[in-house]
Amino acid sequence: MDTLAYQKINRLSVIVAVILIAFGVSVLIPATVFQLNIQIFSIAYSFPINLVFISNLLTALLAATGMVWFLQLHPNLGADSTLLQHALTPGVTAFILNTTLHSVQVGASWWALFFFGGVVLFFVIMAEYSVIDPVDIWYAAATIGLLSLTYLLFLILLLSLSHTGQRLFVLVLTILPISVFVGLRAFQLRFGKWMVYWGVGVGILTTQIAVAFHYWPLNPVQYSLLITGVLFSAIELSQNLIDGIDIRKAMIGPAIGLLFFVFVGVLL
Repeated sequence: MDTLAYQKINRLSVIVAVILIAFGVSVLIPATVFQLNIQIFSIAYSFPINLVFISNLLTALLAATGMVWFLQLHPNLGADSTLLQHALTPGVTAFILNTTLHSVQVGASWWALFFFGGVVLFFVIMAEYSVIDPVDIWYAAATIGLLSLTYLLFLILLLSLSHTGQRLFVLVLTILPISVFVGLRAFQLRFGKWMVYWGVGVGILTTQIAVAFHYWPLNPVQYSLLITGVLFSAIELSQNLIDGIDIRKAMIGPAIGLLFFVFVGVLL
């Protein structure tokens, strides 16, 4: 085994192991909310502080930092390479997985999700390593895998939020940034650049639909599939429009995709 391969295996094992340890430790943190009271010019302000949310952010930062550390081994890493764009997906993945673990009682299901999270993190890190070089033999497969895992994690996040009965403002504060990120990453992988306006538009549309259907008589699976379908269709439609496809033809694929998600939701 050459030196580079040994270093890759060593760093990858360390990163995944440390993040999994962080998952296990963070579950011990109580899901309580503390009020931070601040008085400015005789006006009192109260800010809720959720320790679980903070631990999720720290775990995401840990995953993103580990990704940057791992990418430094890439032989084709140029001086102008933007490591941040490759660190975001592992960070968001860790955040979603940790959030989901907090919504599940410790037991067989929790341990299954725990090990599933380790496998997902492994493939996300390896996929990000591959997409840094367009001539990599795994580039196409890694791109498809990253997008598929991103949609799957978004679906898992919605399921966990729905099962725990989170309030509407919590859903909005969670769905909006995550859906914006999914859109931005999809556009970046497709067109090679960040398309902020399109990503924000996709996120706002998805969040509005999520708010509109929040109080409908849908079970968590149906609700999660519907919103994920909206996100998928909005991204696909946006990409078709950016490619200059006629609006009538551009809507065919996204409409079929949305109908598929709705059909699966009806069956479940």
